[in-house]
Amino acid sequence: MAKIAIVRVKGLFGVKPAVKTTLASLRLHRLNHCVVFEDSPSLRGMIQVAKDYICWGAVKDETLRAVTEKRGNLLDKKRELESTSQNVKSDAKGEKGKAESKKPEKKTNNMLFALHAPRGGWNGTIKKRFPHGAAGPRDDIDALLIAMS
Repeated sequence: MAKIAIVRVKGLFGVKPAVKTTLASLRLHRLNHCVVFEDSPSLRGMIQVAKDYICWGAVKDETLRAVTEKRGNLLDKKRELESTSQNVKSDAKGEKGKAESKKPEKKTNNMLFALHAPRGGWNGTIKKRFPHGAAGPRDDIDALLIAMS
C-alpha cells in the first residue's frame, strides 16, 4: 500500500467541531505538523472531512527516509539516547562485552513530524485549494516535505 503524508496548513479559529475532532484523530494538533499513514478508505474519509485545513499526497520512501533523518520522532530520539546512556553506564561499571552502537530502527507507520514553514514560502495563499493555495491534494508533496524539513 502507498503511504500518504498529511500536513496541517491552517489553524483552528472558527472550525466546526467535526473538523476539529478529525484533525485530533489524525494527530495534527499544531500548524506545520505532518503525519504519515498507510492509505486506506477510512483515512480517505478523514482527509475529505478536513480537506480545507490540510494538504496531502503520496510520499516516496526516499523522501520519507530523508525527513525521518532530519525531523524524526522525539520518542525515537529519546529511546536512542536512553540506549546510548545504558551502554555508557555498563562500560563505566567495567562489565565485559561491547556496547552496541547500532541506532534503533525507526518505524515508518503512523509517524509524526514537527516541521517548520516551507523555505521559499507556500507559493500563494493558504486559504485556497492547491493550484492557487496550500490546502488540498498535492502531486509534489515530496518537494514540500523537503522544503519544510
